[in-house]
Amino acid sequence: MRLLGAEMRRQFEVDAIALLRRHYPVTTARHADDALRLFVRHGIERAKASRMTSVTDVQRWLCLMLRLGPYFDTSDDRSLGALRAVLDNVEVYGPLRLDEAEALAAEIAPTPT
Repeated sequence: MRLLGAEMRRQFEVDAIALLRRHYPVTTARHADDALRLFVRHGIERAKASRMTSVTDVQRWLCLMLRLGPYFDTSDDRSLGALRAVLDNVEVYGPLRLDEAEALAAEIAPTPT
């Protein structure tokens, strides 16, 4: 089981890097896959801390990280306060929190390319 779990995680990392490169080609072009892999691993842990559990939830989290910064969920930046409050409300289903967080992010930061 551990080997299967590790292999699935590696495949998720590969898929997530491809997703980020596809959706954000300009932003990711200057980074090697190894750097993006570290970014993805960090994102997995951050998403897990916010109780994001599905592959899609984590992918959406990674996109938010790319838009707002790798520590957007714990940043002291006041412009992110409402977004953090939404994400911190773990009583709300993860995808619904992400829907609202993405709407708030659209007001805060343009979508990078």
